[in-house]
Amino acid sequence: MLPGAPVVRGRVQDAAIQQKIEELDRAMKRLSMLHAHDSLVLLKNSLAMPKLLFLLRTADCSGNQLLEVFDSTLRAGLSKVLNVDLNNNQWLQASLPVGEGGLGIRSAQMVAPSAFLASAASTSALQQSILPDSVNLLEDQSVTSTETRWSSLSGSTRPANEELPTQKAWDKPVTKNHQALVLSRAAGDVDKPRLLAAASPTREIGCMYHQ
Repeated sequence: MLPGAPVVRGRVQDAAIQQKIEELDRAMKRLSMLHAHDSLVLLKNSLAMPKLLFLLRTADCSGNQLLEVFDSTLRAGLSKVLNVDLNNNQWLQASLPVGEGGLGIRSAQMVAPSAFLASAASTSALQQSILPDSVNLLEDQSVTSTETRWSSLSGSTRPANEELPTQKAWDKPVTKNHQALVLSRAAGDVDKPRLLAAASPTREIGCMYHQ
């Protein structure tokens, strides 16, 4: 194990994710006592993905079904904070980064492959310097299976070699693919322009003028 992270799938990894689920559920109950805006800021920047990211980067969690439970807990809590019963499309949009028109309340299932692959690439040279040649020549099955999951989420080819250690380079195709999915499901002449406006770079400037 790395400090605080189970690197092998099984009961220990399940227990680690379950603990994060319980912590999130407890935090969501306390957030209900705050104003909605304060709750949303805390959820985005402190209590959701930031609490899970170390585990996702240091352990191959991308296929763990408990991530779906984490996302369900997060979605239910966000619905309570916003006082809106989020449907599947609304939750998908909310889980996109702010720059892609979302709320930045990232889905664990969406982020997990990108986080692990970037971490694996950034430590590859260190691993090669520590491990014997007989081990370095073996294919890392966790990286291979995670990249397969990433491909299904992104619909894209892997980033350029120099970008492999950067999580943003892995995450960008995933978020773009899901943003396109949200747009494809937009109904009527209002929803699509609204979604495009939410992802516009000028949105933040407009918000400044309204403050």
